[in-house]
Amino acid sequence: MQQLLKDLEKTQQSLLPYFDLSETDLNKTYALGKWTIKELLNHIVDAETVLYDRVRRVIATDKLVIWGFNQDA
Repeated sequence: MQQLLKDLEKTQQSLLPYFDLSETDLNKTYALGKWTIKELLNHIVDAETVLYDRVRRVIATDKLVIWGFNQDA
């Protein structure tokens, strides 16, 4: 788990320069009621984290059931 956190931090640091956005920019939406840029980036990270865990379980031949996830929950 410690290595995972280190890897995620490293990924964050390498990606942040590509998203040179102010807090104001991050809170913008293209239409009322739509996701902000910040929410969109968080969604991508959340989905990547779930998929990373699924791949890890398959590689480790983990016998736990891999449940689906509801994107609207």
